[in-house]
Amino acid sequence: MKFRFCILLLLGVSVSVYSGCSKGDRPNLAKVTGVVTDNGTPLIGAEVTFIPLGFGATSYGSTNDQGKFTLTYSVSDNAPGAVIGKHNVSIRGGSTDPTEAAAIKESEAANLQAAQMAQSQGLEVAPVNEASASDLPKPHGFEAEVQAKGTNHFEFDIKDAKM
Repeated sequence: MKFRFCILLLLGVSVSVYSGCSKGDRPNLAKVTGVVTDNGTPLIGAEVTFIPLGFGATSYGSTNDQGKFTLTYSVSDNAPGAVIGKHNVSIRGGSTDPTEAAAIKESEAANLQAAQMAQSQGLEVAPVNEASASDLPKPHGFEAEVQAKGTNHFEFDIKDAKM
């Protein structure tokens, strides 16, 4: 009898844990796109992060060579979009110079490839970027509100950012 109770209890806990990780627990999301510029010039390779002021996880994206980005929700299935509601927006890095942006991207790709090769050979790999917070470029801060309906297209010019 105790054995049967333990099995049923274990099964119940397993189902609860599994169902807690479902898409049904994800907050409502809306598609978010935008453009990041520096004094009107597209900012290439910038990291854009939307941090909800209420419930939910962050969403992130990177700008392309035209400064455009699309956000992806950071939890579970990497669904497109961001949580509906108000957000603090962080924009970090990037360059208006296409040659510089390409060099940064190439360097990051080479570092990732070297780390993957070392790991495949059983070597322990320290994180590539172990810079302290003071070494990182300060994020450019903005605010945005993601709406449930309509278009969520945001244009940020870092010259207007709160520092």
